[in-house]
Amino acid sequence: PDLSGDLDVPGARVGNRGIHLMTEFAPSPEQAAIIDYPPAPLRIAAGAGPGKTSTIVHRLAAAVARGADPARSLGITFTNKAADELRSRLAETLGETVSGREPEVATYHSFAASILEEFGGRVGFTAGGTLMDEGHRSQLAVQVLRSLEHTALDLTALPQRRDELLHLESALVDNLLDAQDVRAHAPSDPDRPWTTRLALPDAAEMYQIRKQDLHLIEYGDLIRLTIDIVTQHPDVVDEIRSRYDAVLLDEYQDTDRAQQLLLTTLFASGMAVTAVGDTDQTIYEWRGASIDNFEDFPTDFPDTDGSPATTLPLTINRRSDRLIIDMANAVRTQLPDSSGSAQLRPHDDAARGSVVAAWLRTEADEATWIASQIRERHEHGVRFADMAVLCRKRESLRPIVAALREAEIPVSVGSMGELLEVPEVADLLAWLRILSHPGDEGALLRVLMGGRYRLGMADLAAIRRAARAAGDSSLLDRVLRSEPIVGLDEAAEDALSRFATTYEPLFRSSQASTVPATIAAVIDTLDYWAEV
Repeated sequence: PDLSGDLDVPGARVGNRGIHLMTEFAPSPEQAAIIDYPPAPLRIAAGAGPGKTSTIVHRLAAAVARGADPARSLGITFTNKAADELRSRLAETLGETVSGREPEVATYHSFAASILEEFGGRVGFTAGGTLMDEGHRSQLAVQVLRSLEHTALDLTALPQRRDELLHLESALVDNLLDAQDVRAHAPSDPDRPWTTRLALPDAAEMYQIRKQDLHLIEYGDLIRLTIDIVTQHPDVVDEIRSRYDAVLLDEYQDTDRAQQLLLTTLFASGMAVTAVGDTDQTIYEWRGASIDNFEDFPTDFPDTDGSPATTLPLTINRRSDRLIIDMANAVRTQLPDSSGSAQLRPHDDAARGSVVAAWLRTEADEATWIASQIRERHEHGVRFADMAVLCRKRESLRPIVAALREAEIPVSVGSMGELLEVPEVADLLAWLRILSHPGDEGALLRVLMGGRYRLGMADLAAIRRAARAAGDSSLLDRVLRSEPIVGLDEAAEDALSRFATTYEPLFRSSQASTVPATIAAVIDTLDYWAEV
């Protein structure tokens, strides 16, 4: 197309496509090299804070300025938040496009889900299954473990076995393996440790079968099932590949082997795939991320002539002053080297900065010292909103937050794990527990002793004596029977009657409802919003 304006600078242009590129961005030489790189496979080895999002956005903007169709571009990142940011930055940089032809932006899982929704019938996938969250996974794992009649697993420590089961199941899915792959490494005549060891993949296999029977699906299954589609049906690969001219892969160092296989199957044919990553910032190894994916990108996504893809660096940190970058580089010398990476460099306008360390006698002294440092800087003109405190563990936040509030410093806390300490939330959780497991005596006592029913210790002792005398298996069984209980006064009997009237319909509806629907029913029935 006949685009007016100068093509030399990616920015400051208006063409007959109606594309307006922003002029505020002044790329560094490193960024300019990436922005101007031809449409071919490219690995960007980015350090911390070099403006990588701006770089990849302007790389696409430059391609659009040269005539590329923005709607034939795909950006993939990890989280919904990152996808929203990338989408917003692209819209801001590209401006309004004719017929709303914006680039497609997705997370790795939502991209797989879109393929599965369109082509899932090829592998027998039926749309409409429930996507499991951590609560669903935990509940199903516990049900599977409790259903095991003869097992070498120690089920007296059920939470630990549940976590081990879920960890193994995720690892198998993320690495495209199954329980049989684990069994293949067992000796022909397993001893007792091996018998115990193999009981877990047996449980994982049962978990997967139960999941399929219930039409449940996990995030890892989205990738695995999509891989089945693209590896078994080349025509699907051709169809998907024909839709895109350029692909941006963000945070590529955090992809796992299954995601790597999906992406190489679809796009490793000389397409203009740009992968951005920093092996020093791999944060998802605990759930299967492989640094090798970033290391292997040049050979996984070769040029059309078969040669390895080019790697270009981003090393100029735009966030930090010089001493902070010096410290970061000193820390980095203790880490393994990775191909394409280099030491961070300060921006030309970076100040000297400061790095301060203190060794305090107690945790309380440390918290008070941090508050004094923040107060001192604020008095010298630094806004409270421009300061932050990072802690390695959540527990360390509590004394620091207390010291900040004591010093009358306004503070916003990401999370101190206090949600379950909110009384209304704790009450709601207690109701959910007695609906799911009627024998949960601790949850029942919280409900009965709370503000709605107000039973005391003497009342509970009378209920317990009556339950033992009647041979009831739990306190709840006795509470739900309408027979009078010796030792309870009229007010306590009325409270139990009101509890039974509330509990029984909730219990019946919860057996056929989802967890969110059950939560909503409890909130509505108990009128918790009025309490809140």
